[in-house]
Amino acid sequence: MFREFSPDGKYELVIEGKTAPNGLYSAVSFFKVKLCENKAENPYIVWFRAQISDEGGPPKYEAEWMEDGVRINLYGRRLVSYEYILPFKTAEDAERPRQ
Repeated sequence: MFREFSPDGKYELVIEGKTAPNGLYSAVSFFKVKLCENKAENPYIVWFRAQISDEGGPPKYEAEWMEDGVRINLYGRRLVSYEYILPFKTAEDAERPRQ
C-alpha cells in the first residue's frame, strides 16, 4: 500500500494494489486509488478501481503531485502506462451548483 500527503498537507492519496495469476504466463493487477481531503469533518473523497493486465510481480505505480491535482500512473504489461489525473476539490466544491 502507498500512502502520501500532498505537499501542502491538504490531501491524502492511497493506492492499494495486488496481483493475481491469470493463466500460465500472465497476471492481473488490481488497484484501488483514493484521494481525499485531509480533514475530519465531511471530507471530499474521490476513488476508482482499475484492473490491468500484467506480467506478474508486485503492482507498479507512481504518483506526482501537481499544483491542481495528482497524476497517477499505473503500469501493466511491458510497462505500458495508464495515466489518471485527479483534480483537487473540496466538499464545498462538490456541493456547489454548476453554472
